[in-house]
Amino acid sequence: EILIGLVGSEMCIRDRLMNYTQNGDKTEHQLYVSGFNCDPQNAYYLMQATKRRWGKPLDSGNVGYHIIQSFKPGEATPDQVYEIGCEFARRFLEDRFECTVSTHLDKGHLHNHIVVNSVSFMDGRMFRNDFTTYYKGIRAVSDELCRENRLSVVETDGHGKSYGEWKHEKEGTPTPVSYTHLRAHETDQYLV
Repeated sequence: EILIGLVGSEMCIRDRLMNYTQNGDKTEHQLYVSGFNCDPQNAYYLMQATKRRWGKPLDSGNVGYHIIQSFKPGEATPDQVYEIGCEFARRFLEDRFECTVSTHLDKGHLHNHIVVNSVSFMDGRMFRNDFTTYYKGIRAVSDELCRENRLSVVETDGHGKSYGEWKHEKEGTPTPVSYTHLRAHETDQYLV
């Protein structure tokens, strides 16, 4: 299962990078933390430098993305999950974006947190979070890696859910009408 979410402020990306995704209690004292095109300890500052170099705003708009890659409980080892997250970064992000990969071991299911700069260090272009990027990029690479490692893949009908729909379904609360009318091109948070 893979989820992508927007990180809307520099404070949020800094907190996610430093305080949550790289938390030593969750990552075996940072044994399962890596940076691609950046040192994970300085990733926030390097991402800001990329934005400055390309004249992008530092404190507004989409400042980054948070991808969560989850695995079925008991199906993979921490080393496998970590290597799949790193290989995902190599195949999908490394040629253009700074990102960190952190494997969390603290829940009943192992999962990777991948935090991605919204601006490419190569050309200053923004990461595009749309349905095509999700299904033909993020999802395709993640599913391919799971199949290569003989891990389960969540099969879908090609229609995602907005974060709001997913959250209300999970909590068993009614879904507001505004969520039910969202289309893929109108929102930037999906769970499939």
